[in-house]
Amino acid sequence: MEATRALLAERGFDATTVQAIAERSGVRASAVYRRWATRTEIIERAVLPGPASVSVRATGDLPADLRRFVGAYLAVLGAPAARAAMPGLLAAHDGAHGHAGRPERWLAVSARPQFADIPAAAPLNGGHRAAAVRKVRR
Repeated sequence: MEATRALLAERGFDATTVQAIAERSGVRASAVYRRWATRTEIIERAVLPGPASVSVRATGDLPADLRRFVGAYLAVLGAPAARAAMPGLLAAHDGAHGHAGRPERWLAVSARPQFADIPAAAPLNGGHRAAAVRKVRR
């Protein structure tokens, strides 16, 4: 993962090949392919480590919780390797008809479950909280 992130930040998406990752890691390409089926898969795992890597506990303070939530995801997606990888990942997932489809099909960092907890924990204010929670869970 470290080799993949370093290559992305230094050389960009196109130059981050399985062969380059293997060379930087000091292993054979076949060892990389045993764990990850494609270059896209290893790059996704390196820059989008999954929802467990970003944890924002809802405190009931809606504005503060939303700021912390957005800040946490910006930290993950704003890292140099992630910024270098995103255009290539989006292109790699582009459908045969020129559209990427629903991001939930491929994006490893799912914000929806944690985000739903934030308005749910906020104090009810004239029924707005319940409507916000229903909208987020869709």
